[in-house]
Amino acid sequence: MTAKAPWRCLASPNRNGLAMQGLFDLSLGCGQLGFPAPRLARLGVVLFAIGFAGLGVLAIIHADFALQWQPVPETMPFRSWLARANGVMLVGASAALFIPRLRRAGAILLVAMLAVWVFVLHAPRLFGHWGDVVIWLGLAEAAAMLGGALLLWENVRLAKPASGIRARGLPISAARWAIGLALPIFGLSHFVYADFTAAMVPGWIPAKLFGAYFTGCAHVAAGIAVLTGLWGPLATRMLAAMFGSWVLILHVPRVVADPASRVEWTMLFIATALTASACLLAARYRSGPLLRRPTGAASPPHRFETGKIETVRFPPQS
Repeated sequence: MTAKAPWRCLASPNRNGLAMQGLFDLSLGCGQLGFPAPRLARLGVVLFAIGFAGLGVLAIIHADFALQWQPVPETMPFRSWLARANGVMLVGASAALFIPRLRRAGAILLVAMLAVWVFVLHAPRLFGHWGDVVIWLGLAEAAAMLGGALLLWENVRLAKPASGIRARGLPISAARWAIGLALPIFGLSHFVYADFTAAMVPGWIPAKLFGAYFTGCAHVAAGIAVLTGLWGPLATRMLAAMFGSWVLILHVPRVVADPASRVEWTMLFIATALTASACLLAARYRSGPLLRRPTGAASPPHRFETGKIETVRFPPQS
């Protein structure tokens, strides 16, 4: 008898949606078979592209960087030209996510640019200002978006058949720690600046101050869940829903009310990118805790919780 295929994908093939494979086929290890990625992952990719393309367009229009999220010194030579070049790269990398041949390059470029945000623009500002929550918040937001970019890059990398199937990879682990450590800082900012947070809430929502403290606690709880793996699927999906709700009920109405405000547009695109990171992380928890391998080698088939598609290795049979 012939040996069975060494791996199978436990997902239902979408035979009617193969035409969309070029845009959305970011599945792990099974990209060549036309199995679409989960909806959360697809949504994360689209939102990531919208967020950073929007920031790029703003940079080109205003010849400036993304305000406090890109704290480039005003004394930087050729600053306006560098800002426009930064905008072009953000738009180009975002567009590349939808072009199969350029998708990997676009993801790598976003990872590289966000790494500069974290390690060059934000991290050095902590020296001498360890107690400044605003500086910590800027670093945490950049780190969370970098985590989303790492998840996106790992998805693209593992979508190639030659890449193999790994449950534990440096990009995934780094993304987990980046997002998991950033979330409690988000929560801390809600506690320290509770009045400011409450003032951002639309007038029709009651108990604004309570909501500021409650969402602060939610951030801390989500961070613990991401770092420990406890209640990971529930926590990450609720996190993505919370971030997404803020985009819809907070930032979009503020942009509609003041469409000429560069600040409001920037906050909208940053919130969209953070929502994308949460969606990409939640997609990693398709059916179990993040990156968990089974213990004991005597219980085939061996499951690797790779996230968007649960992949199973079957031992050869004669």
